[in-house]
Parts: sequence; C-alpha cells; structure tokens
Amino acid sequence: MQDLGNALERTFADLVIAAAPGLSVTTGQSQDDLSLPQMTIWAQDGREMPQDSGNFMVTVNCELRANADDTTLPDFRTLSATAFAPLMSDGLASEASGATGFHAFGITERQMRANVQDRSYISTLSMNVYCCLTDAT
Repeated sequence: MQDLGNALERTFADLVIAAAPGLSVTTGQSQDDLSLPQMTIWAQDGREMPQDSGNFMVTVNCELRANADDTTLPDFRTLSATAFAPLMSDGLASEASGATGFHAFGITERQMRANVQDRSYISTLSMNVYCCLTDAT
C-alpha cells in the first residue's frame, strides 16, 4: 500500500505543479519545507476492496496554506482555484492512470474545506481513489 500511496502523492503533485508552476508542493506529511504558500499532498490510509484483490481505496489529502499577513483572501482564492483545478477534473482518474506504477479506476467522496488558523489561510481537498499497482514504483 505504501508504494501506491507514494505514487498517488507524486502524480497529484505533478498535476498541481503543472497548473500552478510557482507553488511549492511537497508530498507526505513532512514539514520540511515551510515556505508559504505551499501545498502538501499525502495518502492518509487505504483499504483493500474487495479483500485479496490488490485493489485499494486510498484517501488522499491535499492541503494548501498561505500566510494571511502576506496574501490577501482574494489572491488566496485565486491560487486555490488554480491549484485545485486539476484535482477537481472529471477526468482525474484517467489522467492519474497515465502515470507509471498504478491505475486509478475512479475518484469518490471529494470534500473541500476552508478555514483560517494561526494567521494562515487553509484550503483542503480530500478524496478517495480506487486504484491498484500496475508495476514496481
């Protein structure tokens, strides 16, 4: 499951970087790069469905943060719309499947949340990706 999570994180990060080239994007739950604005993408968990099939439902989280002292709310909303656009695409499963290492059958239960915390604007997108490994990553 770890290889599958890593492949999903990297693929989603590549899609965001292509849409918002100046945005800092990290994968995993690391806090290594604290430069803002920044998006962090991590595969939280996964469960095999059905059992012993090799197919997993993996929860992927994408969190965008910007310092409220350096970024206006309208600018943050524009950045959010740009950065999240490829991840909200109806064709995300097929676009992600073009990456080496896994096949995505579908995306379900997308949820968006937005708040302000510790003088940071935060937008989070969570989704379940039904997928399987196709080769070693």
